[in-house]
Amino acid sequence: MSPSVADLQSTEKVVTLPFKPSSIPQAAYIHTDGPTAAFVAGVGAGKTTALCLRGWLLSWRYPGNRGLFARYSYDELRDSFIPTWKKVIPRELMINPDVLDRKDLASQVLLVHSEDGDRPSEILFRNLEDPHKFESLEIGWVGVSQANDPKITRRMWDTLNERLRWPVAFQFAFLEANYGGNASEGGWIWDIFVDKKQGMLYEASSMDNWDNLPEDYKQRLASMPELRRKHSVYGSWDPLIDVRGIPVYPEFKLGVHTPEDGEQGDVRKQITSDRPVIRGIDVPGPGSCVWVQMDRRGRLLVGHELVFDSAIGIAELADTIQSESATFFPGCSFVDYVDPAAFRVEQTSGKSCAHILFEKGIRVRPGPTQIEVRTQAVKDWLTMMVRGEPAFAIDPGCHRLIGGFQGGYFLGQIGSTPGRYTPTPIKNDYSHVHDALQYACSGVVKLQYAKEVEVEVDTDFWLGKLHH
Repeated sequence: MSPSVADLQSTEKVVTLPFKPSSIPQAAYIHTDGPTAAFVAGVGAGKTTALCLRGWLLSWRYPGNRGLFARYSYDELRDSFIPTWKKVIPRELMINPDVLDRKDLASQVLLVHSEDGDRPSEILFRNLEDPHKFESLEIGWVGVSQANDPKITRRMWDTLNERLRWPVAFQFAFLEANYGGNASEGGWIWDIFVDKKQGMLYEASSMDNWDNLPEDYKQRLASMPELRRKHSVYGSWDPLIDVRGIPVYPEFKLGVHTPEDGEQGDVRKQITSDRPVIRGIDVPGPGSCVWVQMDRRGRLLVGHELVFDSAIGIAELADTIQSESATFFPGCSFVDYVDPAAFRVEQTSGKSCAHILFEKGIRVRPGPTQIEVRTQAVKDWLTMMVRGEPAFAIDPGCHRLIGGFQGGYFLGQIGSTPGRYTPTPIKNDYSHVHDALQYACSGVVKLQYAKEVEVEVDTDFWLGKLHH
């Protein structure tokens, strides 16, 4: 590649693309011969452009190839990836470019010219949120966009690699990602390309392409909080969580308490209808709910979370909880624990939040008030083992809970004196759902040792012992 254009030569013609590499790592990623490659960089470093060029290059060099560009949702694919592809790849290099404008793009095939004029290559565009779109394909290369998205799991990446069966000389799997999420320490991108060094890794910062960024865009980057600049501009494998104190749960380990290569629903599907599901509910304020179950082996399965970022009506929250319960846990019976503040009667309505929940069929009982008791109930599960396995398993789809465990739920530092922290966790985006989890875990403890099981729960079930 020259410093100003990408020239691909064959015996018949030269194809020139109006492209100038923004960094040495970007150019190296586009042209690497490595079968597995990742380009992890800050925002504005030309990651999507590089992904497009690498995919097109493999389609050009290997006539009759079939490649796949993938992103988690169809909307992201259509609104973010396709505009970059159109900008980077000249229209005359495509045989049926109008396919890119179709509403059913995720079921279409784009044909592009190759070195052999009689053997065009195919390119597919698929969203990963629908496994049926990619699980049965056979492809020669796959390029995953925004692979740092926590919803894109290791299992999806492995499945895509398993689909590399197209009859060409070489197959390739490559991705681009921002730092953070899967591209942070403990994430699967970090595990493959940093820890185990099982592929070619290319890194760049936004500064490598600084001169080519619009002025207003550079101003927005400069105005970011320092933590965000650390990841989004300069690049860091540290977890992308704004920790200003110490984590409440240092016992939590990503990959131990949640499946490292799992996907949304893996733990939730283990919850059965022959045992009660405990729902922890945090109200009033932004409502949250967590669904847990103690299985027959004695493990605590955290199967689902419901999180609202702004205040919601109690009746609406109750309807949503009931709807989610029916959708994800059909046929299950529920035991509900709630913030004790939910039992305070409002003077205006003459009702409490608990009363409204009861009217919607949710028979709540109060969880413990003391934060120390509630957090200890969670810590007990995090530190326990059952038959050689962790006793605590949280579904990979519980993104807010997992973010809180990684440090988003923390004790804040008091002043500038080192070692002084608030006695209770800071209220933030992670606190409400973690309060709900605490009520659920405390409820499990109550069901083990309290007589309320015989009095309040009209069902015949066995919960086992919490401690052995």
